[in-house]
Amino acid sequence: MLIAVLGEDGRLGYLRPALPVDQEFLDACGQHGDPESRFRFADGCRQGGCENWSGRDCSLIGRLISARPADTPEASDSGLPRCAIRSDCRWFAQEGSRACGVCPLVVYRPLPAHSDQVRRSGTSVG
Repeated sequence: MLIAVLGEDGRLGYLRPALPVDQEFLDACGQHGDPESRFRFADGCRQGGCENWSGRDCSLIGRLISARPADTPEASDSGLPRCAIRSDCRWFAQEGSRACGVCPLVVYRPLPAHSDQVRRSGTSVG
């Protein structure tokens, strides 16, 4: 899903509703550089199908919060962006506004759907 577009000012403009993304969209965007440098994508939680699933929750969000650059402001409940996926967001369910504070820093690069490899998170902070 496409949930935000990165503006020239470096801030994310959140989309409501989120828009589905297909390979054709990604291919077209890829002709103009790395799509992840201009757009914010999200995917559904795969729970047990993901190496970050602890059996009860996502272990990745805690690591991302710990790796958050010190100069990144904390998100407050009153200042959260109008995110289209918050009601379904695994990270928000676990960490609340702390997850929203690191979310804009996360780059998501999914593996191709036809990959024979175990799907691994392509998520990083930076």
